[in-house]
Amino acid sequence: MKKLEMKYVCQQLNVKEAILIEWLEADLVVPAAPEGPAFDDEDLSRIKLLNDLQSIFDTNTSSLEVIMHLLDQIHLLKKEINLLQEKQSEL
Repeated sequence: MKKLEMKYVCQQLNVKEAILIEWLEADLVVPAAPEGPAFDDEDLSRIKLLNDLQSIFDTNTSSLEVIMHLLDQIHLLKKEINLLQEKQSEL
């Protein structure tokens, strides 16, 4: 799995480093390798989503925390539903 450094990620996704640091501090992004930090493809997708939400809807970090918490819950529920459907089809 490829891990990318912060400067490269910021350049590629057109995100200011200060903004990404703010998202890291708010735990909106938890990098694959926190000691770097270094980011994987999943992190890049999340950063891109955060950047899109912030630029399109002009949201602040507090609003992003609420939005991402809800999206994470939806994602988790979808996984649980899929697991339940798989178990039911096995019966």
